[in-house]
Amino acid sequence: MKTIFNRWSFVVMIIAISSFFCSCSDNDSKSDLTGLLTYGFTDETVKDYEFTVDQTAKTISNKIALAYKYDVSSLTPVWTAVNKTKVYINGELATSGAKAYDFTNDVKLKVVAENNTNSIEYTIKVNVSQNISSWNVLAASDAGYPQYTDMTGFMLNDKIFLAGGIKNFEGNGYSIYQSEDGKVFQELINDNYNNFGFTSRFTPVVFKNQVLLIGGSGYYSMTDFNEANVARAVWSSSDCQNWTKITEGKTGDELIPGFVHPNVFVKQDDIYVCGSGGASFGSIMKGTNIIVKSSDGGATWSEVAESLFPGDDDFEVPYYGGRVELDGTYYLIGGQYQNAFKPEHFTNKIYKSTNLENWTEVVTKSIFPARSGMSCFAYKGRLYLIGGRSVIDNNGDEKNVSYSDFWVSEDGGVTWEEKTDILPEGFKSRANHVTILNGNEVTIIGGVSYDEEGNASILTDSWRGTLN
Repeated sequence: MKTIFNRWSFVVMIIAISSFFCSCSDNDSKSDLTGLLTYGFTDETVKDYEFTVDQTAKTISNKIALAYKYDVSSLTPVWTAVNKTKVYINGELATSGAKAYDFTNDVKLKVVAENNTNSIEYTIKVNVSQNISSWNVLAASDAGYPQYTDMTGFMLNDKIFLAGGIKNFEGNGYSIYQSEDGKVFQELINDNYNNFGFTSRFTPVVFKNQVLLIGGSGYYSMTDFNEANVARAVWSSSDCQNWTKITEGKTGDELIPGFVHPNVFVKQDDIYVCGSGGASFGSIMKGTNIIVKSSDGGATWSEVAESLFPGDDDFEVPYYGGRVELDGTYYLIGGQYQNAFKPEHFTNKIYKSTNLENWTEVVTKSIFPARSGMSCFAYKGRLYLIGGRSVIDNNGDEKNVSYSDFWVSEDGGVTWEEKTDILPEGFKSRANHVTILNGNEVTIIGGVSYDEEGNASILTDSWRGTLN
């Protein structure tokens, strides 16, 4: 319990109330001092919030609002008051920490002096955030990293790292950039990383204080490829300066299958890949449906299932979609399909699993438009989605569109609601951006934005949001 109040004004108030009465009657011998000294709540989530006792305005409130939609209908207050006083809440004699009350609306608290004559009444207002999120710009135009259209990012040792990418639509890049604040990125000169030649479309995952780079395509060296030009290696580092090829010496079925943007999940001591795109000579092709698992930190892999939906020959895992874990349930959200015989098309289907081996489709009631390349993350029982890309018909021609919308689901992906007026002015529509979740802070970095004519521009900005 934390409380702030103006002590001098309280001392003056007590002196004024005392009035230096002198009397021999029993009532006059009782104290006329009254007032509240401290106030807070015992509830685990709320107990560390500071509540200010304003002796002038006679109010009690929290400057930092509680989380968005936080239920305040049953909170247990605790307080200290002037000695020998009685406290009443909404007219009922109350004991500190003894009972929960409904603070959805303002609550009245009265402190009555020992003489039963003098009293002070306070209004308690528990502030709850009215916005699900608040955002600000970190770097409006140039955060110091290259114009990557397909980069990945992760957080390790309290630093943000950006790795690989397709550079300015013209070719692969293989640099690593780091930042301590998300505002300014600097290249991490690293011969070890450059020599291994990883470029783009891999998936990073932090596992036991190391980052693993899994799958991908576009090596400078033609080693470690399968026949479709997709990487079958896993690299690890604890500092992003020194890298180890942990699949060194492994052959055949021990190696991870070739994936582009593999759907990687960590479940306790196991790492799963639940399908995603394949590739043929650098062109993304039909999705790879296989599920594989590693129980030794990514060195060797074994097949768990031939598909997320075995026996369904028509099923295809979308790629460039969202993957997220929420309270022990794993989700694959949206994405796109493309192969040599079919133009790219997009989906808003959602699949979920509790064990990463058996999957079901989520039957949705309301849903965001189909897309790929969006942010997906989870916080406090909610699923979030920001941005993404799709293709629409434009008088017979296809036109790229990017989104700057903000969607939330509070029921495991069944119902999605678009939240307007959340993202700040200047936040451009985007897809294929990097999203870093650290506690209740979300950092969004870069991406590709499409204008009204479908022309692309590469973003090098960064933004940070706070989830309430």
